[in-house]
Amino acid sequence: MKLFLLFTFLLTAILTGQDNVIYKNNNENFYIIDSIRISGNKITETYIILEELTFDKGDTVSQKELDFNRERIYSLGIFTRVELKTESNGPASDIIIQVEESWYIWPIPFVDFKDKDFSKIVFGIDLSVNNFRGRNESLGFRFAAGYDTEFKIRYNMPYLLKKEKVFMNLELSYSKSTNRSVIARNILGKEFDQKVGIAQIAVGKRFDLYDYFTAFGGLQYFETPEYIESISLRENERIDRVYYLGLQYLFDSRDLAQFPMQGRWGLINFVSKGLSINKVNYNILSADFKQFLPVIGDLNLKWRIASRHAFGNVIPYYEYSFLGLSDRVRGHYFEKKEGHTMIISSVELRHPILKELNVQFDFPILPKELFTYRIAIYAQLFADAGLTKFRGEPFTINSLQKGWGFGFTFLVLPYNLGRVEVGFDEKFRSQFILDIGVSF
Repeated sequence: MKLFLLFTFLLTAILTGQDNVIYKNNNENFYIIDSIRISGNKITETYIILEELTFDKGDTVSQKELDFNRERIYSLGIFTRVELKTESNGPASDIIIQVEESWYIWPIPFVDFKDKDFSKIVFGIDLSVNNFRGRNESLGFRFAAGYDTEFKIRYNMPYLLKKEKVFMNLELSYSKSTNRSVIARNILGKEFDQKVGIAQIAVGKRFDLYDYFTAFGGLQYFETPEYIESISLRENERIDRVYYLGLQYLFDSRDLAQFPMQGRWGLINFVSKGLSINKVNYNILSADFKQFLPVIGDLNLKWRIASRHAFGNVIPYYEYSFLGLSDRVRGHYFEKKEGHTMIISSVELRHPILKELNVQFDFPILPKELFTYRIAIYAQLFADAGLTKFRGEPFTINSLQKGWGFGFTFLVLPYNLGRVEVGFDEKFRSQFILDIGVSF
């Protein structure tokens, strides 16, 4: 606990310090902004774009700052192309922002593999309605079947109150999934499924360009096939109903959220579960920090340190902190470890093979927005380390999982990206990794 609190204190100090996001060069051209004009936004409200800019009329900006703001607009995930141009207007310049909107209704069939295990096939459909009402709101439905069953509805409203910059998120989900805890499986003596339902509402405020604060609450429903002491929270009850309240602080100064090249991202999250109702009361504290730095030329460095700590009188096994699920050490990618505390760190060097290519395919009848992409390919070298521990256990270097390797990331923005990697553990045993999304 002391180690986790020290980590959280240091993270808070880093996030609240001065942010040097944009790296200036005295040899660059600078522009005094006379006006900002936006074109191409057929559906999107103009203020959705303006809220992402680091400059305003009357400011002086460099070309590097304009490039940074271009990526910030891309990060909204609703445009297939963004261009920032300058047009001389006497001693000052007009900034012209040209965008092309992506297609906004996506019924996408998918095939996934539970815990990255190719024998555990999950299939279904994701229906996303992006940029709903032109306000960057998103409405999503997900249905999955196969190894696990899932149904989810989510609604994200970035501007519940526009002037106050108050946002709201709603989520309702139900799933039938295999128990995640090896310890719980060993207690029962066999694998078992749990039915899980979640209803949550979150309301937050965006204080400035980079800082967000959120309060949230909800109800979790966990059902196991039979009552087993220490797996269920309440005596002789196989169903847990857990109310919770939480607070979250987010700092995000990244340029391109989907694949950042510079900036910082940090998250501190605290949630109190049970609220002493039916004598259930435990807590989860999470912290995560990532930084993205240019090195030399197009060579880029990113690093991360994160931790999750569950504490309280009785913590159910489904709330343990895990390695081998959402957080993984490459080289030990398919190994699952659990405990009350999880710590993971990663560092990665990246270099483009194909830095950026804008492509568009024309098909009769079908809208061109469906076939307009920003494509890139990057090669990377990485090293990861992580551990889990139970309360009372000492922290030791020998308990660390360590891995390293290399691979390639393929971007097709604004829609998705994937990775192909080879990881090695401490004994130089190799494993092949095929995954969707960035490593961190």
